[in-house]
Amino acid sequence: SACTPFSTISAETTVGTGTSVYGYNDGSYPTFGNFGSAYATTHIIFRASDLLAQGMVAGAINAIAFSVNKNSGNGTTTTALTYPEVKIDMGCTTASVMVNYSNPNPTFSTVFNAKSYVMKPGWNYYNFDQSYNWDGVSNIVIRLCWRVAAGGSANNMSYYSFTNDNAPGYNCVFSGNSNFEAGQCAISSFTGLSNKRPNVRFGYCKPSNAVLTYNWNSNPPGFTSTSKSPTATPTVSTTYSVDVNAQNRPAGCTVTSNIVAVNVIATSATITPTLSTVCPGTTPSVVITA
Repeated sequence: SACTPFSTISAETTVGTGTSVYGYNDGSYPTFGNFGSAYATTHIIFRASDLLAQGMVAGAINAIAFSVNKNSGNGTTTTALTYPEVKIDMGCTTASVMVNYSNPNPTFSTVFNAKSYVMKPGWNYYNFDQSYNWDGVSNIVIRLCWRVAAGGSANNMSYYSFTNDNAPGYNCVFSGNSNFEAGQCAISSFTGLSNKRPNVRFGYCKPSNAVLTYNWNSNPPGFTSTSKSPTATPTVSTTYSVDVNAQNRPAGCTVTSNIVAVNVIATSATITPTLSTVCPGTTPSVVITA
């Protein structure tokens, strides 16, 4: 979801600069899998203080990226690894740590629809299908669901993606591994709780401080204004449009509004005296009906 032209601008915040990496089949629960896990759901909590400390502000979050160290398995690596399905949900909570699969359990909204994704070493960006409006106060829980096989066991799937991780000082990641239907998230008692969280980047919209210019025109011609909220008094039906641009930006960046139409309806008036006879020295009264 794109940012609103001029009123907001695109921004990016990195949370976490860790260099540690979970090992292959070491009993840990990496974000994007480990030995024997064909399907998994990972809950990741980010405190509002973590985000604000990195300069993030309230607004529409429209992307997230994960820093992948390597795609590895059985002691070997591959440069590209296709996950048949990745799905991302987001929700807000007042909880500050992960406890288990359902605690915290916010009302989730799907931001990245289930689809295939090719993971490569480096930053992997997931541009949201639906943005998430963060209030700047609540903590955020990300639910990341993925699978590496069409079904059954992953014993023959030797490769997984391993992220660069950081340790914010509290339990922040909870993973559950189990089979699940396409488009759904895994639920299982085979789980793991961790205080290591993948390095991520949030893409979001923040308010723009740009000075805007306005140029109003009309059809029929005759009305112009450079005011943000002008007043017009048409005598005939008229359409108005406004061109908006940021000060000192090229004309090619101008955004034109939808046309505003004002219909002027002609009326006639009927004058009816209230008395049939008017005597000298009296003041007549009339009723005007439009």
